[in-house]
Amino acid sequence: MIIICNNKKQARNIGQNYRSFSTNMFESPIKVAVFRHGSMFDENRRVLKYECPHIVVGSLQRVTDLVREKSLRLNDIKVFAVFVCDFMLGTRRFVAYQDLRGKLDMVFQKAAHEKQVLLFSAPMHDKIRPLCRQFFKSQEFAYINCNASDHHGVLHRARHSSKHYYINLREYEKEEHLLDCMEFLKSKRVLIIVGEAWKCKAVALTCGDNTLFYAHVIYWGMSREEKQRTCTKFQHLDKGILVVTKFRKLGVGLAKMRFDIVIHYDFPAKDNLYQFENMISKAGRKPGQNGMTVTFVLDDEVERFRSMQERLDVAITELNRDTDLSTVW
Repeated sequence: MIIICNNKKQARNIGQNYRSFSTNMFESPIKVAVFRHGSMFDENRRVLKYECPHIVVGSLQRVTDLVREKSLRLNDIKVFAVFVCDFMLGTRRFVAYQDLRGKLDMVFQKAAHEKQVLLFSAPMHDKIRPLCRQFFKSQEFAYINCNASDHHGVLHRARHSSKHYYINLREYEKEEHLLDCMEFLKSKRVLIIVGEAWKCKAVALTCGDNTLFYAHVIYWGMSREEKQRTCTKFQHLDKGILVVTKFRKLGVGLAKMRFDIVIHYDFPAKDNLYQFENMISKAGRKPGQNGMTVTFVLDDEVERFRSMQERLDVAITELNRDTDLSTVW
């Protein structure tokens, strides 16, 4: 069995889960090997040559390199699984990851002809389904109930039950509007998402100067231990402000954290539907709770913002610049 992931963190986590299952669920030991970017190539070759793992979990780039040099042979593969397949097939990114589909096709063709193919994606957009069908002889789609207590069900429920707003502002008006709402925000659990590390510190300082408590920050460049300490500390607070940069670069998960209000201080610089989808799903993550998201959009970002709104099929209402957030809560 081979499981292909889109990054090394995902490969490591899935590998740990499979090792746990193999220890507790099977009488005879099941060998699990994880091949990911950052590990030693020689060690990967040694494991494949002498240990012959039953389950291989790897990032796409490392698996591709091992297959090309014929260290990893897929002739006897019985199960071929791909996590986050829409990312792999190039429907989430447009420039930097255009070659992912070619690499995935190459690995797929090297695998045994008779095999079970599993493709996982959340959400499964209509655009990606014709691409997925090319990997199957006879396909079946399984949809997870969005009312279930699973992680992606919570994402879907939060995205469609929370209130979503956007405000068309100029760059210098963002801080002014944030300060006007500070009296209301300081009694809530608030997540503010910015684009750069220096702006993360500046916004946190502004919020801290106008509230009675310290605004926490997590940004790219901090040590993983410091990020984890900040997350753990913030999780135990009933109210507070957390300012973060784009969380795909943070190296720490915010999936289980609950926020009343999410403010997107900076709209994504690129046409990144996946990042924007995660941004608007952070509010109201607790069952029975509806949150609110507010996106600050510049004049030259309005057209791109509306395009992504249509693709997500989420109603986002425009607010005037002078609107007090407490009136729409």
